[in-house]
This record gives sequence, C-alpha cells and structure tokens, in this order.
Amino acid sequence: MCCGEFCRQFRVLAWKNATLKLRSLGTLLLELAAPVIIILILGALSKSLYRSTTEQTFPKKYNQNTPFNSLYQIRCNDNLVLRCRACGKSGSSNGCQTRFIAVAPSAGSGSSAKTAAQELVMFANAITSQYSNSTFKYFASEDDFLKTIDYGLYSIDNSLPIFSSAVIINSGFPNWDYVLRLNHTYNNYKGFLPSTSIPNLNLANKGPNDATYISSYLDSGYFALADVVTSFVASSTCQRTPGKCSDDEYINAHLNGIADFPNAKYINAGFWTNIGFIFGLLMIIAFCLPIANVIVYLVQEKETKMRESMYMMAMRSDALWLSWLFHFLCLFLPLSILLTLAGSILFEYSSGIYVFFYFMTFFLASISYCVFIS
Repeated sequence: MCCGEFCRQFRVLAWKNATLKLRSLGTLLLELAAPVIIILILGALSKSLYRSTTEQTFPKKYNQNTPFNSLYQIRCNDNLVLRCRACGKSGSSNGCQTRFIAVAPSAGSGSSAKTAAQELVMFANAITSQYSNSTFKYFASEDDFLKTIDYGLYSIDNSLPIFSSAVIINSGFPNWDYVLRLNHTYNNYKGFLPSTSIPNLNLANKGPNDATYISSYLDSGYFALADVVTSFVASSTCQRTPGKCSDDEYINAHLNGIADFPNAKYINAGFWTNIGFIFGLLMIIAFCLPIANVIVYLVQEKETKMRESMYMMAMRSDALWLSWLFHFLCLFLPLSILLTLAGSILFEYSSGIYVFFYFMTFFLASISYCVFIS
C-alpha cells in the first residue's frame, strides 16, 4: 500500500515536471543545443590550430661519469673536492679551495653504522691516497657534524675545513642503509643542485644556468661519490660473506654515465597548448544554461509556494526529490550522449565511454550542487 502511494505520487510529479518542461520547448532545445554547439566549435578550433610533430628520438649525447680521483684534477667548475675561483692549469691548485666529505652514523643508529662509517673513511681515503689521504672525515655522530657546519666561524675561518657533502649511515652490514647529502647552497656548477626536500623533483628540468639537474649532479661529482660508497658496500659485503672474497679483495662499482631518455613520436596539439589552461572555464560557459535552469526550476517551485501546497496535500518528500532527480537525468543523459558524439573531434585521443562518464558525472555533481543552492 505504501509503495503504491509512493509510486502514484512519483508518477504524478514526474508528469508535472515533464509537462512544464515541454511547455517551454524553445528553452529545452536551447539547453540541448548550446553545449553541443560550443563543443563543436572547440573541436573545429582544435583542428584549425597549428600542430607540431616531434619525431622519435634516441639519445645522441652520452655524458660519461668520471672516477672519483679525477675530481682532484683542476677544472673551471667546482666539484665535491675542489672549489675553484678561477681556471687553473693541470696539477695546480691556484685559486682552489680544498673541500672535504663527512662520514657519520645517523642519530640513534646502532654499532653497525658506527663501524661502517669508520671503515668507509679508511676505505675511501685509501683509494684516493694518490691525491689526498684525508678527503673523508669521520664524525662520531650526525649531530657532531651538524654542530661543525653550524659553528659561527664555519666558512669564515680559513683554518676550518669546508664540507661539500656528507655520507650519513643509518645501518651497516648486512642491512645497509645510508644517505648522501650535498650542500646545495654551492651553486656554481654548470647547473644548480636543488634542495633534496623538493617533492617529486624532475631531474630532467633545467636549472638557472640552462643545464639539467641530472647533469649538475654528474658535474658536481655526486655519482662519483656514490660509486665510492657503493664500492665500499659491495667490497665489505663480499669480504664478510664466507667463501666469497678475501680480506684484501676489492670490488669496483662504477656508473658509466647518463643519457637523455628516448621518446616515441608524438603530436603537440596546438589547442591544448594554447587554450588548454582555460578549458575548465570554457566548459563552465558551455554548461551554464542547463545548470542555471536546474536552479531556476527548483527555486520557482519554492518561491511560488507550490512545494508547500503539495506538502499540505500529503505529498511525500522522497517522491518529490526523486521525481526531480528523474527529471534532470532525463535531460542530462541524452545531453551527455550528444556531447560525447560532438566531442569525438575535441577528445580524439580519449575513449568515448570515458568522455561520456566525464560529462555524466559532472552533471550528477551539478544536480547535488543545485539542490544545495536552491
């Protein structure tokens, strides 16, 4: 009995909404035609704007990573072991400041991290002894290192060592875990070393000096330092594994270099490049009329006291709102289909079913917004 009353009221309310809508046939056609016409215009515009084609490319330039010892050779740009004010001749240190690399166990780490830090310093200084036997400096803890670089006379007193980077070890053998930290305030490389705290950093982007970040890391010696630490980890692990390596056996890990990533052939659409940033605004303009009329219908029913009058005649509120939802869906469902067909040019690289749900979900969300506004 209750379902019968609900269904009767719903049928009458749906008939009332449809009758009022059909009496304004011109408005109904305009609600359907205006968004479709705008989408067609945007589709025609997308075809008329210039398109450029980027052909398939493979990296032609290969930037070779040099061994760590090569950083001691005088060059015009800075690196992790030398900071040169001017270009020096090979074998000369004129105008160059010696820089050091700190090695320390992290705060709260165990004895394995302390042991690994001490062994890394001995290992690294041994393989660089031809040029320097003290580039790597050991600190008892990460806090000691931070206190050193936070000292007021640091980088002012020439008798104090300057640290370009640090290797912070969280744990040693067998669960190796470490962090390489670079002083990104030294920005005189070919590019610029960004702060590692930047989220989702794209290393292919270019810094202030028109060099990619990844190239700047290569020029600074970051990958050379990573090779030293990786070689130490590999050698230490091998020596500690029974039957694998002798105590004096050394494993050399080396990154050959870096190259640009290859890309497939693609088309740069002129429409999305030049107008894409205001596409959202264009969609709002396209849907302005049908969405605005939803609010008008709901407000008119409330303004004319028709809703209160029907409530006084035992109308159910669920039947009322469900009839409005059904009414708006009868408008937006065919409109979404028409927009999907009209947008086949504008959204030529998108699946039709996704485009349909794009429009339909927008209209469903708009119905809720309009009910809230009314």
